[in-house]
Amino acid sequence: MAFASRVLRVAPEPAVRSSVAVLVVIGEIDAVTVDSFRHELISFVDAHDDDVIVDMSDVRLIVAAGVRALLRTADHLSGSGRRLRLVCGPEVQRTLHAARVADVLEVFERRSAAVGAQHAALHRAAASPVLDGQQPEEVDRLRREVADLRAKLRTRPLMAHALGILRERYRLADEETARRLLGESSQRFNVKMRVLADALVNAPRPTSVDAALWFPGRTRLPAPRSVLTPVDRGRGLTPRTLLASLLDAALSCTGATAGCVHHVEHGTEELRLERHQGLTAELVEVLAHVLGGEVPCAVALRDRSSVVVPDVAAHPALAGHPVQGLMVRAGVRAVRSTPVLTPSGQCLAVVSTCHPRAGHVPTADELARLEALAAEAGRWLQWHQRTTVLDALEHLHQRAREQAEPAAPPPRRVGSTVHPPRQRRPDHSSAHHRLPTPEAPASTIRPASGGR
Repeated sequence: MAFASRVLRVAPEPAVRSSVAVLVVIGEIDAVTVDSFRHELISFVDAHDDDVIVDMSDVRLIVAAGVRALLRTADHLSGSGRRLRLVCGPEVQRTLHAARVADVLEVFERRSAAVGAQHAALHRAAASPVLDGQQPEEVDRLRREVADLRAKLRTRPLMAHALGILRERYRLADEETARRLLGESSQRFNVKMRVLADALVNAPRPTSVDAALWFPGRTRLPAPRSVLTPVDRGRGLTPRTLLASLLDAALSCTGATAGCVHHVEHGTEELRLERHQGLTAELVEVLAHVLGGEVPCAVALRDRSSVVVPDVAAHPALAGHPVQGLMVRAGVRAVRSTPVLTPSGQCLAVVSTCHPRAGHVPTADELARLEALAAEAGRWLQWHQRTTVLDALEHLHQRAREQAEPAAPPPRRVGSTVHPPRQRRPDHSSAHHRLPTPEAPASTIRPASGGR
């Protein structure tokens, strides 16, 4: 495998940078060369501050580890607002489509098209100045694209795992069938595909694929009553709308001017921003995904107890963290994060309230009210996990059984010898099985020449 890097010069434009970084890859990205590819890719990306183009038009093979390296590079670039653009031939494009990452990565057939797209993006950014303190439209659009990209990158391994389980367990014809069945159950029970896929991966296997029920003997309990779940909205309530109600109630009872609520990702302990109010776009971007660290919501998740930060600017645990400066610039001077715990002690969400005055500490009544709201939300979320999500899995089990292909016949036993199932011999006299003739050869093999 050969690597080369070059900088293409484009026609100078006012206020637009005139160079585009391109990494040219030549050869096959296989099990032997994938480590070199990954190293060269990381080194090249770290050496440039702008968007990056990887020209793989002369690559005929890329293994899964190479695709994974591209995905991680795209995620890494998106964290700093940059983009990865790929130039691929038909062989690599087929691999990307088979791995279902073509919609995540920005792919072009020709290098000139990728350079043109990058040049156009730079020109649009230069033509969108900041006016009256407002964020330009191009920056807002880029932020939305980056958020969508990172969400897809995070959920893709989980979805691939769930679809693989469905295909193997129920002998489904292809991945499209598995995806369609998962989508049907998701829509029928109003459960996000990501949540349903996570439940499928982590739930115990059915006793048998042919079993009528996945969870026999399960008792379906009614939804718990709560001030967060009004009677007229109970039937259409989802975890997302419940957490939105929780945030509204928390802001109301504490008098906070801003706040947010995070959902806890099962298995990873990552906090994913579900809803926010009164926060700046930069702060929302940083809080969109929180994994560990000393951010108040992460500490509340880790300790399973409320966290009060009376002065964000002077809090030693936040010193040097990007969120500290963003909070201060956004007018957030005090924060309280409260975990949403189930009766069994599992943390499913964290709600945070933000105050503009340093030194603010909630009163005892406010704390008690906030703890009660979080407990009510925890009871409902636990019920949803044990009822609605399991209902969706049960429906998925039924539909997958209907779509399952018949199992292969068992081998024949003759005496003490086991023979594989007998295959039908092809009927070469049929018009559909004619032997190739000299006028219509089955395939043509061309000898390799010394040059192209």
